Amino acid sequence: MIANSTYYLGKGIDEVLEAIRNLCTDRQYMLQYNSHGFYSNYSTVNNSSAPSGFAKSMTRSIVSSGAKYIGSGIHDFDATYRINNLNRNKYVALKLNSTVSDPVSSSDITKHRVKDGGVSHKEPLKNEVRTNTVAYYGAIKVDYQNQYGQLTSIMQIPTESCVHVTTPSMTTRFKTSVIFGGDVYINRYTEKNPYMFFNTWMFDMPNKTEYDYRNYVNGPAPRYWVNYERFDAQDFSFSLSFNGLIPSFNFTTPSDFHRLDRASSVTGILAVKNSYAYLFYNGVRDFFTESELNMAYRDYGENDTEKFYDVYGNSFNDLSTMFRSDMITKPIYYKYDPSLSSSKLFNNFASWGAVLPNDYDPSLYSSCFQYYPNRGVYSLQQQDGLKRDNWRNFLPLNYRDFGGKINTIKSLNATGAMILFEDEEPVMFVGVDQLQTAGGVKVSIGDGGLFQGNMQSVVNADDTIGYANSISSRAAVNTPHGLFFVSQQSGKVMQYAGGIQEISRNGMKFWFNENLPSKLLQAYPDFPLYDNPVAGIGVQAVYDPQYELVYFTKRDYVPLRNDLHFDDPSGVPYYFCYVTEEDIEVLPPSSGSINSGQVKCPCAFDNPACFSPCDWTISYDPKNKQWISFHDWKPSLMMPSSQHFFTIKDNSFWRHNNRWDSYCNYYGTDYPWEVEYPVVTPNNVTTLRNIEYTMDAYKFFNDGKDFHHVLDENFDRAILYNSEQISGMLRLRLTGKNAPLDLVNYPQVTANGIDILFSKEENKYRFNQFWDITKDRGEFTNAREPMFITNCAGDHKNINPDNVDYFKSPLERKKFRHYGNNIVLRKNVSGDKKMILKLTNSKHLNSSR
Repeated sequence: MIANSTYYLGKGIDEVLEAIRNLCTDRQYMLQYNSHGFYSNYSTVNNSSAPSGFAKSMTRSIVSSGAKYIGSGIHDFDATYRINNLNRNKYVALKLNSTVSDPVSSSDITKHRVKDGGVSHKEPLKNEVRTNTVAYYGAIKVDYQNQYGQLTSIMQIPTESCVHVTTPSMTTRFKTSVIFGGDVYINRYTEKNPYMFFNTWMFDMPNKTEYDYRNYVNGPAPRYWVNYERFDAQDFSFSLSFNGLIPSFNFTTPSDFHRLDRASSVTGILAVKNSYAYLFYNGVRDFFTESELNMAYRDYGENDTEKFYDVYGNSFNDLSTMFRSDMITKPIYYKYDPSLSSSKLFNNFASWGAVLPNDYDPSLYSSCFQYYPNRGVYSLQQQDGLKRDNWRNFLPLNYRDFGGKINTIKSLNATGAMILFEDEEPVMFVGVDQLQTAGGVKVSIGDGGLFQGNMQSVVNADDTIGYANSISSRAAVNTPHGLFFVSQQSGKVMQYAGGIQEISRNGMKFWFNENLPSKLLQAYPDFPLYDNPVAGIGVQAVYDPQYELVYFTKRDYVPLRNDLHFDDPSGVPYYFCYVTEEDIEVLPPSSGSINSGQVKCPCAFDNPACFSPCDWTISYDPKNKQWISFHDWKPSLMMPSSQHFFTIKDNSFWRHNNRWDSYCNYYGTDYPWEVEYPVVTPNNVTTLRNIEYTMDAYKFFNDGKDFHHVLDENFDRAILYNSEQISGMLRLRLTGKNAPLDLVNYPQVTANGIDILFSKEENKYRFNQFWDITKDRGEFTNAREPMFITNCAGDHKNINPDNVDYFKSPLERKKFRHYGNNIVLRKNVSGDKKMILKLTNSKHLNSSR
């Protein structure tokens, strides 16, 4: 009877429990904690136990064999400790010689439950809770004494920092701000950090599945857990125990099948409500760290398991998806582009600094330098389609030491070039450095082989002669007629067109020998600006592609003092002097040192007390192979153009040969147009009776397309001379159309010239009112006066007033009697009229004795 009653009692209890279950709905009792912790601020550790004068950081030693890399799984750290790291991140575990205290600056209160506030048990997922997170940032210091090798092998790289000038002081401690640009990046890095309270959990299971989480505890026993096994009558139990004389009753009920985080007041009548256990405790660490990898370009995959918490592009920030129960065990996905690593940057492959060698001696090294004035360095060959500019890539071995100092390198044809030296004859070479493989493929290389072939000399002369050397880089110009360059020191002008030619021989050999070498360099051989016509001296050349003419211009000075110096940073010459209250006392030439009381007195090139200009400009016609003319324009700089050319003089920018309405006007100044030609009767002395020439003068209109033939336009000055006689300055006046008295009124003699008449018939101009006005031929005296005074440039000559007498008696006027006379015709101002001298003629009378 008792047994039957017990059976039916248990069965009745089970039916009551089952009825209660059927009355209750299925509920979610498991929560997971997801968080994102950004370590945005940092501060220095304040270790009060650190000795005075030392950094306040905390240092700990790693015990012997106290470091181990921990992967996913269970690991024996040593004989004492076993580490459970199932389904968690990899890390390095360290065993220190002493403990590390908690941070004292602030408390980490990120361990948060529902009951701790901020959210309600009824709606635990409704709000976010913000708290502070604190952690130490540490580093493992390895005592690697030879980390970078020898000092001389250290790769020095540039950093971003200002240079602060300091004065060394034993009592002052200097420090800088944070220096960026080292061998690692400062990255903002994120990683998921899951923690599982249980090593497995219910996933993809039907409701009412019996599951006891206490059987799957992962690590320390969790505070909250739940047992989903069915509670029936046989699970009820009763026990009695005595604590002294007081009995204690223990009952096992359904409430003993769970321990949940719940509110202080119990909710629910038949079933527990708003109560939870925790499945995971997850967080995303977000902090700044050093790394060779560029975290800003961290990449991700297509699947959600291959994504990371992105703080730069915000491509993925879903914590719920990242820590989803079916994905939480997936390892962290890393995808980087190694080419963006700091170790792959170009500045890591070459040292940006050098350590002084072990034998460095300051006193010796301050006076000992390696200087390579004869070395040429060349870049890689430029090719179309390249993303980089090969002309800016200079390989270490791509150089060549020459026998002389290079002045300039000019290209010739497709792949060749000519090198002009200041103290050596020019050479040619093929300018392509290639290697042909066995398969016939030509590869451009950079092993210093560009100049390894035989350098072909273009002249056959000893270097001591200095033939075809050049110190004028701006006087080397490539044209369709070949390469033109100037050998200033030897007084020669060269043309290379398949072979070297000395074009200065064509009627101007001795003039160039005399006037091409620099007068300033002859007086001061160490003058530094010998190839700088803007700030110093030099020779230039330019080609007019329209008229096919080559122009050469020289800027030079004759120094009028022998105590000048040229080492002032301003570039202005100077001499030493004393400044007194009344005047400046000039000192004799010195070695360049300044004594007490001395000052530098500047003496610029435009100072007539120190320098006399010695400039000239001349043109050459390569078509006819002849020199054309001297020119009065003497620029500071010349620039080529597809339409004639440009020059610069002071502040003026001038285009030449482009005007049809202005002639012989340069930089706003009118210059004379002058023609000189000889009248020669070889082996026969004659008397020159008259001068005759054919000339046309035009005025153009409509952009130079139309013209008017000016009737009586002519030269206004003339000079006749031979080696013994000179006419003086003849001022040409047109014979009046209806002025017969002009024939008796002219010539008119003045103190500086003679006014004479010319006639024009059928475009032929004639004049014959000239005679010899030489003051004293020296037949009966010792008079020795030159006929002309020529300027230092050799392109202008003026009549010597001491050699002529315009007021000689008519009885002393001699005819021009010689076998060779020269006629000079000049137009002082051409204006808008173009004059073309076509034909010259003269009348002679044999004068034999």
